Amino acid sequence: MVQQDEFSSLVSIVKEQVFQTPGAHVPKWSPKLWKLATEHKVASIVAAAMSEQGALPEFAIDAKDYWQKCALREVYYVARSKELQTAWSKQGVKSFFLKGVLLAPLYPKKGFRALRDADLIVAPEHLVSVNEDLKHRGFIPLDPPGPLPHALRNKGNKETAARAGMDALSFVHEDYFLEVHTGIVPPMLGAYPLDINDTNEAELLPEDILAHLLFHATRHHFLFGLRQLLDVAVWFHRRQPNVDALTDKLHQQNLYELAWPAWKLAHVHFSEQVPYPPLPTTKRGVYYTSRIESRFSEIPVLSISLAGSPFLCLLMMKESWKKLLHAIRGNPASHAYQSGEGATNLQKIRWYASRPFGLLRRHAAVMLAMWKVFGR
Repeated sequence: MVQQDEFSSLVSIVKEQVFQTPGAHVPKWSPKLWKLATEHKVASIVAAAMSEQGALPEFAIDAKDYWQKCALREVYYVARSKELQTAWSKQGVKSFFLKGVLLAPLYPKKGFRALRDADLIVAPEHLVSVNEDLKHRGFIPLDPPGPLPHALRNKGNKETAARAGMDALSFVHEDYFLEVHTGIVPPMLGAYPLDINDTNEAELLPEDILAHLLFHATRHHFLFGLRQLLDVAVWFHRRQPNVDALTDKLHQQNLYELAWPAWKLAHVHFSEQVPYPPLPTTKRGVYYTSRIESRFSEIPVLSISLAGSPFLCLLMMKESWKKLLHAIRGNPASHAYQSGEGATNLQKIRWYASRPFGLLRRHAAVMLAMWKVFGR
């Protein structure tokens, strides 16, 4: 109950700072409130609020420095991302910002939207030239391990997988981290068409960006907590996407169930900015969302144990068991990426034989976490 009260105060602070919504009361600063703000990735917003109140509490003496560092990082990341976008445009390659570098300038103050990395999206056919250009600029390719326990390194060609949307290309240059995508939803969950080469706008359609924000939040089981819902609210507030057009497109692609939980939770916490979404067609999505909502103050910690597992997402969707079996079985492209294109027949046989055990080993801890979060 105490944590829920602290979380309610956190939401009030965020609304007041981002949307100028008058707070119901002056918040009582406490270490627990600051810890929640850090877990929910809105610490820079809380730091700004504390600074406005005058002397900073002793437990958050570095809060103002943290906010200023977030502001400097935003300026640096947005500028570097625009440099790459401009350079690629001169080479005939269209690219668009996603998530942080796109959203940060829409917040009322610099540093409010903390950035971990930059995300850009390009058409699959341009990925090879983008990859070569980044390496020529001194960017170092990264191959981070997956979040699942006992995750195995993929042995196949990462560029081929990225062209198919199965992965993103990750790079670092100095202290600038970059991910290059070709799609906004993993293929095992569905396909969402984007007209990257056919638009002359500086951004993707507001509806497509919103779809990505919703997919990303649900897909990672709200790992970044309130910040992910705030992104959705800011996008609704500043870009006013066409809700009917988005709903129709999501239903056409059988992806509405994947988008609905994030949309509903964003409405719960930011009802003035986010309209209520029509109910999904499956009851599992409603149940999943209600369980997440009941423990949302804890969700950044709880979702770590879920490790971004796609199983819950698949179970919420239409033809869920068919999709789940297809994901477990995989396809030739995913097999080649995981086992390596140059594998011998004997190596392939060994890989196929060990696959069921490997899946069980990697997902056992996640299944137990699912039971703890959703089974009670």
